[in-house]
Amino acid sequence: TDQWIGVKDCQVVTSDPELEGLLSKLPDPAHTCVEFITREPIEMVLIQGDPRRPKDKTTARVLCTAEGLYVFFHCTTSSPAGAAWSRKTRDTDVWFDNNVEIFLSPDAAGGRDYYQITVNPGGTVFDARARDKAWNGELAVATSIRRGSWTVEVGIPFKSLGLSGRPDNKVWRMNLTRLNTDTGEDTSWCVLGDYRSHTPSRFGYLWVDAGAKVNVPPQDMQPWRRLFNGRDLAGWKLIHGKARVGKGEIRTGYQGQARLLWTEPVPHDDFVVTADVQVTGQLRFMFSPDPANRKVGYFAAFINGINESNVALLRDWEYWNPPLGGHLTIPQVGPCPMQEGRWYRCEVHFRPDRVRLILDGRVLMESANLFPKARYFGLDMLGEGRLKNVRLRRLLSGS
Repeated sequence: TDQWIGVKDCQVVTSDPELEGLLSKLPDPAHTCVEFITREPIEMVLIQGDPRRPKDKTTARVLCTAEGLYVFFHCTTSSPAGAAWSRKTRDTDVWFDNNVEIFLSPDAAGGRDYYQITVNPGGTVFDARARDKAWNGELAVATSIRRGSWTVEVGIPFKSLGLSGRPDNKVWRMNLTRLNTDTGEDTSWCVLGDYRSHTPSRFGYLWVDAGAKVNVPPQDMQPWRRLFNGRDLAGWKLIHGKARVGKGEIRTGYQGQARLLWTEPVPHDDFVVTADVQVTGQLRFMFSPDPANRKVGYFAAFINGINESNVALLRDWEYWNPPLGGHLTIPQVGPCPMQEGRWYRCEVHFRPDRVRLILDGRVLMESANLFPKARYFGLDMLGEGRLKNVRLRRLLSGS
């Protein structure tokens, strides 16, 4: 199952582990283990086999004691030169070396208060709080480089995070990442969708397991369905026009024709579609009960790219903006501040009673929907456009 946000419980152990960089003295049970998956967008052509599977495997373990949190990384490397690194001074640009990173946020909602710890194979550390490198944690760090792998062990005292003790059964947000400079692979525990690591709302959930049941927001437990596999248009029907796939993207913009793609039928109810987009022409996220029946019509969230820069809701070919009481008051056509050559994260939340269009976390349009439930999702592109990371998942009540 392709999940956007992971969930892990952090096991409590009674004794502090001895950090020597070799992963040989982990206390039991240090079994909270996560294998990284490639954070997208990766240059898919550089990946062997499944485009989501990195060439060099990374695993991580997390545990805690009464005094602190411990994270252990094992990084395989296929480079004959091993794990290269050059930064030797704390709080320099360690992220340009081979490195692993720990992102921690005590805010379960994924707010902007979070900690970043970056370590290269030589044990050099960059640490910051919400990008402020004036924060220096009282960290214990040990590393080791071997033929074919390197390892990192990091101890983080709770007092360095402003806590007076162990946060039993408290939900945190966390992400773990690795940059492999030898292969160009940027990998992560939680799929972020792009290279922006500093996105707490997409971190995974972590809690100290002290025996009580912890409730994680159910929406983030819903699996994502990958609508585009990054290799071909399997699962889509190209109704007219031309489209091609390259480097993990759907690309259009040929011969001045519109491209219209529909998914095979899927049993949606309420759902959200998300995609990374780069568009200079027009792009419609379309929903229809039956795209083959023109009498049924469609409903669409419409983006006009940098030439006109606006967004709108369409029902068939007409602007559609019935009011949504108590929510945003917006005109039929709203501004869409897109820049040429830049990638944007676009989300469309679709329900029987409303539709919401979000661009890079900003709600651009929200209005009543009042359209029959759709079983097909489509993309209609006129002019040059590029899309990737197209996903769909159910929406639960209140999300």
